[in-house]
Parts: sequence; C-alpha cells; structure tokens
Amino acid sequence: MAIQGRINLTILEIFNPDILATGASIVSVSVRGPFTEPQVDGRLELRNASLFVRDIPNGVDQANGLILFDRNRATIQNLSAVTGGGEVTFDPGSFVGFRGPALVYRLQASARNVRYRSEDGVSVTVNASAGLVGTSENSVLSGTVTVERMAFSPRTDVGSLLAATAKPVAAPSTPNEYLRGVQLDVRVVTTRSLEVESSLTRNMQADANLRLRGTPDRPVVLGDINVSSGQIEFFGNKYNINRGVINFYNAAKIEPIIDMDLATQVRGITVNITFAGPINKLNFSYRSDPPLEANEIIALLAVGRTPATSGPLSAAQTIGNTSYMATGSNLLLSQAIAPTSGRLQKFFGVSHIRIDPQLTDITSVPQAHLTLEQQISSAVTLTYITNLAVTNQQIVRVEWDVDPKWSVVALRDENGAFSIDFLYRKRFK
Repeated sequence: MAIQGRINLTILEIFNPDILATGASIVSVSVRGPFTEPQVDGRLELRNASLFVRDIPNGVDQANGLILFDRNRATIQNLSAVTGGGEVTFDPGSFVGFRGPALVYRLQASARNVRYRSEDGVSVTVNASAGLVGTSENSVLSGTVTVERMAFSPRTDVGSLLAATAKPVAAPSTPNEYLRGVQLDVRVVTTRSLEVESSLTRNMQADANLRLRGTPDRPVVLGDINVSSGQIEFFGNKYNINRGVINFYNAAKIEPIIDMDLATQVRGITVNITFAGPINKLNFSYRSDPPLEANEIIALLAVGRTPATSGPLSAAQTIGNTSYMATGSNLLLSQAIAPTSGRLQKFFGVSHIRIDPQLTDITSVPQAHLTLEQQISSAVTLTYITNLAVTNQQIVRVEWDVDPKWSVVALRDENGAFSIDFLYRKRFK
C-alpha cells in the first residue's frame, strides 16, 4: 500500500480518546508485509502539529520537522516544538522502532525556558537535556534539569507547601498507558542565582541538587535544598532565614527532612525559632531577646501581644524537643479551620485568618483573639487583631517596606496608643 497526501492529525482521536491532536502532516510512505510487523518506507513531514495526552500537564504545540521511515524504524531528521512556552529540539538520529509488539525508544532532546505549572500553584521554568531509552514496556527517562526560575502562587506559603509535599502521591486509578514502565533517573539542579519569587517571599536565594527517581505515578526525590538568605512566610508568620537545609533521604517516598533557623522581630522583641526533623514530627526550639516564657512567645507570634508582666529571666529560654502539634493551640485551630479558610478569606477579603485562644486554667475565662491580615500590595501589609471577649481591645498594625533595608511600622495598640517605628535591616556574614 502506498500513501501520499495531507492528513489532519485530528484523526488520531478516533484511535485513542486520550489524545487531543491538531495540525497537518504531509505523508509519502509505502507499507509492505504482514499487519502485525509492517515494513514502512518513506517520509512524514509535520507542519504546526499539536499533541496533548491525558495526565501529562505539558503538551506539544507548533511541532515542525521531518521523520524518515526505514522498514521498522522511524528516525528523526529534524524536529522542534513548543511546550510550556519554551522550545524543545530533538537530536537528529533519534528514533522509535516498531518491530514486534513493543516499541523501542532511543530519543534525545533538549529544552530551553520550558515552564511547568502544578495544581498547587507552583510555577517552574527550566532548561533540560533528557533522553528516553528502552521499550514501551520498560524504559528509562534520564537527564539533567536546571531550574532557572521558581514562583509560588499567593495562596501557597512554604509551610503549607512542605506539608503537602510530605503527603504520599496518589496514584491514578487508571495509569496512563504511555507512562507505563517508565523509570525516572533525572538530576535536578539550580542556577547559582536562583531566586524564589512570591508575594510571600522576599530576596529568597536557594540552590538545590536533587535526584528524581521512581516512576511518574510514584516519584521519589533524593538530595538536598539549601536556602542561604531571604524572608519567608511560614504557617502565617514572616521570618528572616538565618539558615535553611531541606534533605531528602527516603528512597521509598518523598519525605523532606527540615533543618531551619528563622528569626523575626515583633513589638521590639527578637524571636528565633529553630526546627528540625520530618514535616510530621518537627522539633521546635524557641529563643527570645529579652527572654520570655514559651506561652508568651507563642502569643507574641500569633497576635503580636507583648506580655503585660514578664519578669526577666537569667538567660534566653529554649524550649526543645517540642512537636509542632504541641506548640500552642494556634496551630491546632489553624488546621481545624483549614478546610473553610479559603471561603472565609474570600468573604472577609483578607490574606490570612488566625485564632489564638489562651487558657491559663480550667476556671479562667478563655481569651480568644482573631487576627485578620491583608497584603494590600507587595510592600504594604495591614493587620487587624481583636479580643473576642473584650470588644475594646483592638490592635491595628500597618507595615510598609520602603526597600529591602528600611521599613515603617505604624501601630495602634489595645490601649489606644499610637506609635511609629522605623526598622533598618543589616545582614552580617
């Protein structure tokens, strides 16, 4: 049989409903032999072809190139396409063999400025050089991916992202047939000047050296991520990063092991928090200057309340070996209202909602505080705090980051007093 002419690639949807294809191909081939092992000779030219497959986030668009057929092999003469806003180019000589029941792959490609967006609101732009070698039943996808840029959506903070990362990846009920049998062996590195961009981070510098293993439906990450400087929002509070390392040791699942030292300043009090361990068993250590009790530090971080009476301690207090589930009921309630927080935030028009209950003993009246925070712009943050038991105890705080070094904080405290603080940041290395 001889085939010549122009074929609309939409016809592929008839053979497989998981494929969405557009564009055209110019075909000039001859087919001989039995139906189970055909021998194909000729050429196939792609013109602005597009191909999208179910369960694969990035599709292929604007594919142009020439593929030559020699009996039971399709060899790429030249082929380039666009995916994720970047360009992908296949190396000449890459081929797919179709003799027998299984396909044989030997493909090599390079990508430049390709962007990937996840459902969690993470956007990553990468350069890559990768190859797929093997068969449709057992193949290996290997190569090197260099992360050029990373951004988080405004609704995602670092703590929530790590908590989601620690959850096991749910395997799809019906695995995609094109990904069946694929093993991953991809090295992921970052550029030396990588900056993590988000409305919840500022001047955050990080570098990573990771190895992606496993399968597409059950990936495994090994390696480490180092954060050298910057400011992040972690579970609703802003901190300066003194030191940060995230290690991945578990070869069976994605399990980040965190070791971080963060610092923040609230109402003139400097608080340092050190935590280490897996995300579900973090051990916290608190220090403050001037020294405060543990519950006072938590109340200070939660609602910005300075202790009314606090006797000086002889040394800075450290609370070690503390599970993150036991660092105060603020985190417990934050997790309790997590399913409805998105709707509450949309209703109130705020960026963050926190509730800080304080119980001294079973005979006392609980003092609950509600905190509403709105990120007006990238430089201005408005915080409103009210005591739910006492209507006249309200705190209004406006922080304006003039530049990376200078900030202006205007505060009206619970007593009605108004103050303006000018903050200057200087990092010593």
